[in-house]
Amino acid sequence: MTVMQQTNRISAHVERPAFSIADYLQELRFNSSKQATPQSEAIDALIWDVRPKLQTEIAKGKWLPSMNAPPTSADKLIRYYMRDVSVLKNQWDELNRFLWALVAIHTTVHRPLEAIPGDWNGTMVAEVLRQTKIKFGDMAVDAWQADASSVLSANLTARPLNEMFDVCKRDIVEKVINLANYVVQHHFADGIQRGIYGLHIWTSPSDCWYVRNTHDLRPKSNTTQVIEGNRALVKSRNDIWMTCNEVHLTNAKIYAGMPWGLDWPESIWGVMKKVPEFLKPFVSTIVGTMTKKRTIAWYVETSEITSEVPVPMPAPVKDPAVVIGGCVLTGWEKTSRSWW
Repeated sequence: MTVMQQTNRISAHVERPAFSIADYLQELRFNSSKQATPQSEAIDALIWDVRPKLQTEIAKGKWLPSMNAPPTSADKLIRYYMRDVSVLKNQWDELNRFLWALVAIHTTVHRPLEAIPGDWNGTMVAEVLRQTKIKFGDMAVDAWQADASSVLSANLTARPLNEMFDVCKRDIVEKVINLANYVVQHHFADGIQRGIYGLHIWTSPSDCWYVRNTHDLRPKSNTTQVIEGNRALVKSRNDIWMTCNEVHLTNAKIYAGMPWGLDWPESIWGVMKKVPEFLKPFVSTIVGTMTKKRTIAWYVETSEITSEVPVPMPAPVKDPAVVIGGCVLTGWEKTSRSWW
């Protein structure tokens, strides 16, 4: 079932571009359980324009790619190589933390109608988000594990310094290229096609359309089984919905970076502050006046989640009663902190 809402329809007619937001929404709707394949200028720009520039940005600060001749000793070469590998590893970790934070803020977990003991906003939400990451793309695979191996070996260090330098430099350059490909192709381009990220197009120099996507998890039912007194096993059934917000902006302008003057929501600003340094030169912000907004949501599937959560032990409270003889006139649960 498709739910549509159209608001603020005050924009002038704009000629439909060759690839439109409507095409993108249709692709997502009818391919929501598998990878959609919308062909768009946004994806082409990522692959052919952003990727080579990103590769150059990642290479900055690496010693071996910038060296034309080996250092004076094998010990120095090994130190330079291990330092470059360590920096790249930190960049991979920083990138994955940032990207999964983006997935988290675009995943809405609705609170169930039935009460669930323990920390619902902790244990259960973490489990839901973990499954959401897997469901909406296989990006949970840590690609760095396949790229973290070192070329250093006893056989390599026994070779002439020039040969050893060529091998180490080539390996670092390949790791830089792999990181750039991972960011652009595996995360952003594939993420657009899977609906994890949105896209934008310019229909004129001052008119922009863009889509922002969210994944809604709506609890249908849950059952709770208390185990071991202070633990509970919660089985929850959730409907997964895809929600796309298509926004039309007029008098739109694009600014480099993230302007301080905007009224940033705390959740979004908290994530955007974590943008890795090598990605910051590519971040821009589009600002304009919304003339039309369309929200389209559709059901994807139902998932079942089982999670173990702690059950807080109740604190003892006073419960006075007013009596005459054996007759109780009234009573109440005492909440004040007086001594009796």
